Amino acid sequence: MQKKILFVSHYAGRSGAPSVLLQVQQWLKEHTGIAFETVMLAGGGLLNDFRNIGKTTLCVPDKLDRYMKRAFVLCGLRADEYSSCYARFARRMIEADIGLVYANTIANGTMLAALSRLRCPVICHVHEPESLIRSYGPQNMTLIKQHTTQYIAVSEKTKKNLVKTHGIPPDKIEVVCPDINIKFLEGICDKVQLPPGIPKGAFIVCGSGQGPNWVKGKDLFIQLAYGIARDYPDMPIHFLWIGGGNEGIDDYLINHDIASAGLSGRVHIVPDVSNPLDYFNRCDVFVLVSREESFGLASLEAAALGKPVICFEGASAVPEFVEQDAGYIIPYLDLSAMAESIIRLALQPELKKRLGARAAEKVRQRYDSAAAGPAILRVIKQFI
Repeated sequence: MQKKILFVSHYAGRSGAPSVLLQVQQWLKEHTGIAFETVMLAGGGLLNDFRNIGKTTLCVPDKLDRYMKRAFVLCGLRADEYSSCYARFARRMIEADIGLVYANTIANGTMLAALSRLRCPVICHVHEPESLIRSYGPQNMTLIKQHTTQYIAVSEKTKKNLVKTHGIPPDKIEVVCPDINIKFLEGICDKVQLPPGIPKGAFIVCGSGQGPNWVKGKDLFIQLAYGIARDYPDMPIHFLWIGGGNEGIDDYLINHDIASAGLSGRVHIVPDVSNPLDYFNRCDVFVLVSREESFGLASLEAAALGKPVICFEGASAVPEFVEQDAGYIIPYLDLSAMAESIIRLALQPELKKRLGARAAEKVRQRYDSAAAGPAILRVIKQFI
């Protein structure tokens, strides 16, 4: 009898890595008889979606999560505060007939160490750029390398970083690009309520991302808006950022910049929502302002909806998709050039339509889940 896969996710939020994992599990359930269950190290907006697919355990319950964080902060402790929870979960899994552990991000080093008692192979699906890998600390990466059997990287860029920076043998890394559930796009709403202050007929520039604001370039998004509002004050161009929190010092600083720069009527922040694609669909162009991305899944989602994509050269794998016919590739951090591209699209609706149509066509040709699912299955079958 074939053993089960245990999927390990660092949380169930509406960001790239959990969204990709959800699609992988949906595909496996529809196309294979492989049994699996999931452990989440923290909750999030997709938790019920995972539970609808299969057994999903929240390793650290939400209330305990909050209390433990307070306790460890008060005691001045930071590292591995949940290791005892991970160890307890791993002990329970010894009798669960697990044949493969599939870690969905590179952030799960402590949990992989706990699960090593299962004595089974480990696949680590790497979604993170180097900036985020470093944010998890060197000890996490040491544990990942110690316990991982095979890696899946979301782009050639990610693979090159794992080889060059972390010394992982290239033959242990399989590249599988993110995918889009094309069928899901049929249910996208075109009447979602936009934030107050965006007039009818406005040209809407969309950005998106959860994670550190500096990495995601949320500050650059504000600077981009400022430059356009200053140089083209009479053009009805508005800026809409989807995702991220609305609390904490980073978000305070973003809101401070918006207010202090006089952009409250131009820049609109929509925190974590269950239907980000509905908002993408209402926009005219998508800008990827991340300083570093392993790929940039939101760019593909917007492109699939017919939106031209503007991105920085060298900051992600998205330029490999955009090329010369689905948007614009801008020199790194050149916000003036990015602004010029936005104005060009705002003044030439036929150009915007042509680039957007090509973007949608390329997503369907290259990133349909019908391709990514079998590729991941081929890796899984090497070990179960």
